Amino acid sequence: MASVALQCAVATSTQALTLAERKQIKHVVLEVPLPEMPARAAEVVVKSTQADRSEVAVLAVKSIMAKHKAAGALVVAAIAKAAPDAAAAAAAAAVEMDRTQAVAVVEAAGMAAPSASAEIAAAVIHASPTQSTAIKSAAFRGL
Repeated sequence: MASVALQCAVATSTQALTLAERKQIKHVVLEVPLPEMPARAAEVVVKSTQADRSEVAVLAVKSIMAKHKAAGALVVAAIAKAAPDAAAAAAAAAVEMDRTQAVAVVEAAGMAAPSASAEIAAAVIHASPTQSTAIKSAAFRGL
């Protein structure tokens, strides 16, 4: 059942995700136990189209963090490792949900996707500009 739902959740599209697609993605990432959510989020992002990856990553992060706020850095790291092109969007979404996790998110995402660390840091600084010094330090440590 989960496999069928996952296939439906990552239907191809050339425009923004529809409401039905958004609901399906949210259901797919939340239907597994908490320890499996980061991997499920990464799987959904990887199976989405290149054009939809960032939007799917943001939706997955926000859906999981709405129920399990502390999972932010883990979810972002899993997504960053599997889909570095969506890492910055996922990191920014996590920090928008909980600014106190900015440094942890940058460190986790930067270690998971070193090639995207500058983009990740820039996106997180944009999401939480008051923490720019700490974010820059965290990004530098992750290199």
